[in-house]
Amino acid sequence: MTLNNNFYKTINDEIKKQAVIHQGVVLTRDPALSASRQVTQIHELIEEGVNVLIINPVDGHNKKIQQAMAYAKNHDVHTIVIDTPLSDSRYVDTTIVSNNYQAGVLCAKNMMKNQSSAKIFLLEHKQALSAVDRIRGFTDTIKGHKHYRIVGRRNCLGQTDLAMAETQKFLKKKIAFNTLMSLNDPATLGALAAFEERHLQHIAIYSVDGSPELKKIMSDMSVIQTIAAQSPLTMAKRAFACALQLYHHQHVKAEIVIPVTAITQHNINNQELTGWS
Repeated sequence: MTLNNNFYKTINDEIKKQAVIHQGVVLTRDPALSASRQVTQIHELIEEGVNVLIINPVDGHNKKIQQAMAYAKNHDVHTIVIDTPLSDSRYVDTTIVSNNYQAGVLCAKNMMKNQSSAKIFLLEHKQALSAVDRIRGFTDTIKGHKHYRIVGRRNCLGQTDLAMAETQKFLKKKIAFNTLMSLNDPATLGALAAFEERHLQHIAIYSVDGSPELKKIMSDMSVIQTIAAQSPLTMAKRAFACALQLYHHQHVKAEIVIPVTAITQHNINNQELTGWS
């Protein structure tokens, strides 16, 4: 999706590490959130003779990305979708994702345990189906509980700078809220910067990722209540293992779902703060 996100850099680095161990070659391309650039890169990689394509789709609904998967299949290139799925995966060999819906559920359940009520601001990424699932897990869990209300939502593409800008815009509306649910840690960092500008220190924060940056902040700031933690290292290792299986014409599951875990104020001191899980 974009290598300015440390989550994807970690996945890329681990896949390269596995390739060295198994005497493979990895060619990396960064679409920088551009679907058209990603489609061009897919075609270029196929022309360069790759055997397996591991893709993190910029936009899960994008028809041209889906057509590029068909193009890969027609050229005998295996495809692995990682982190966020495509809405049409008929040409994909396997999809490897975190349990994103459960990540949202974990955040909502911990919020309802910690707070008797909440006015909630959501930061979203509507083009990434993984992020959509996280927010859906959260909103489904609070549905029917009248003391937990969503008072605003903004699309920030999971980017720190855009999240900061969208949070600033929302704050200018002067709509009262006391809780943030963020699709990922980079977006949370952007919101935190906007809160700090306004000297807001009472917003309870719920996020998804488990990045070293946010875990360190969480260990120092009690306002960060829950992070639903993913494991990019596990995801990368599973992706490379599937790539090897496909290369050797072995069967792989159509979908692999990796569990998420809740990091809270009760267990943050037991966490490794300097790396990903």
